[in-house]
Amino acid sequence: MTNVYVIINESLPKGSDLVMTEIVPPARWTYQEALDDLADIAYDNGVAVDKSDSSVYVPVNGTHLESDEYYIIELEVTDRG
Repeated sequence: MTNVYVIINESLPKGSDLVMTEIVPPARWTYQEALDDLADIAYDNGVAVDKSDSSVYVPVNGTHLESDEYYIIELEVTDRG
């Protein structure tokens, strides 16, 4: 078994009660890689985060979104071979 880490993006469009959820590729092999990539996403969106933050809300002003969040989850990958 192997663990991988993925960044999930969940956003809620204005006027909707359905959350849009997507995986931000690629999967990361270490938690630190995921933290670094999440920090890059935050920086690209003008949000200051601590390098140990495992989730971040990004600004939605002027968009069609009510909220926009990115967070890390760990997945276990098994070999069915």
